[in-house]
Amino acid sequence: RVEVLLHEEASAVGLSDKLLQRLLTCESAAGEAHASLKSELQSAARAEMNQGQQLLEARTVFSVELRESREELENDCEAGCRSRRVLAEQLLSTQLQLRQATEQLTLTEQDVQRLTLTANTQ
Repeated sequence: RVEVLLHEEASAVGLSDKLLQRLLTCESAAGEAHASLKSELQSAARAEMNQGQQLLEARTVFSVELRESREELENDCEAGCRSRRVLAEQLLSTQLQLRQATEQLTLTEQDVQRLTLTANTQ
């Protein structure tokens, strides 16, 4: 129907059928190019939206993993501090035992010297 109207208008202005055919071919090609470009733009927009969604998901996963890693590190640090406290307490206890043992050893040496003196004097 559009072609018939164009034919009539082309005849009215003295446009040849060959020129009209070229015009219709160009218009058809322009329509196809427009449709193709529109389709490509829609595909690109969808791809961009998908990429944005993937980036958002990756960011969320990264944030969760980062939080979990930080919590693990904090727990490890707390465990390390508790372990150091226990070791420090054990060290203090061992030092106390060593001091007591040294004092007992000193007393034993004094006892040996006294006994030796006593034995020598008799």
